[in-house]
Amino acid sequence: MAATTYTLSKTLAATEVYSNFQTDDISDATVLITLTTTQDTIVLPQYSTDSGSTWKDHEDGVYNVNSTTNKKRLSIPSGILRILIANNSTSANAVSGSMYAETIDTGTVSTDDVYNTAGIDESVVPRAAVLNFILDAEAEAQDMVGRPMTTETVTEEEYTGNNKKTLHMHNSPMLSVTSLSIGGTSVTVTYLDILKVEGAITLTNSAEVQKFTLPRNESPEQEDRNVIITYVYGTTVSPRWLTRLATCVAAIMTLTNQTGGTYNDITSFQIGDYQASLGEPWTNINRTVQNLKEEIQNILRRRPQAPAVY
Repeated sequence: MAATTYTLSKTLAATEVYSNFQTDDISDATVLITLTTTQDTIVLPQYSTDSGSTWKDHEDGVYNVNSTTNKKRLSIPSGILRILIANNSTSANAVSGSMYAETIDTGTVSTDDVYNTAGIDESVVPRAAVLNFILDAEAEAQDMVGRPMTTETVTEEEYTGNNKKTLHMHNSPMLSVTSLSIGGTSVTVTYLDILKVEGAITLTNSAEVQKFTLPRNESPEQEDRNVIITYVYGTTVSPRWLTRLATCVAAIMTLTNQTGGTYNDITSFQIGDYQASLGEPWTNINRTVQNLKEEIQNILRRRPQAPAVY
């Protein structure tokens, strides 16, 4: 997560309005606004998607801070955020505070992807919540298929030599090797042949060591490891099927969150002699969740399989 703090210290004259307290581009951020005032103060958050040419009032609307310290948390869908601060008194008002903006970094899935898949928007489930669901969904998708959404670095992973020129890693596909040592001898990584799809490395004739040698005096009880490697695996561009898998998982999490908010929804009503019924929210949500679960199973059945290693 990336975080930035913006600070404010301003004394407002009677009925003065201050509007220059604003952020950089903090799209998809969760913002904690802390304000301390000495007089009654009116506060209105606004955001702009065109670098400040036009401003929209934040959906949370206006709130008041009156001679106290107030904390408010909100999310911003895109662009930059500013706070309009109006002194609602006839005497000077010392205002100080901060805006702590925390942007949640996700991989390849966007909040709009999730909203479109779930069939709802941020008025139903807040964008900040969906961002957290995406992080969980990408981790879950990785567990399902055994590969990351993008790339990951494995640092100083240890193996026991096999007395052969080729050794398979625990992860694939492999992208590059950063460092390798065999029995304490460093091997120049340019002297390796990387079998990317198989997740394996082969020692070429130029390598300082010609075999992934076994450690001396090896015994099952010792569990010796004499091969130490740091490497990068995964993919620089997530396959479309994997991105879709994570999107479906995040959409289910989002719809599950929505379900809890439907407990008091009106499903039938009567006006005079006229009676009408609306769709049961839980039934509709449940059907959507089932469809997404079926799509997840279809993706898992059809996805490319890693090659078998013997």
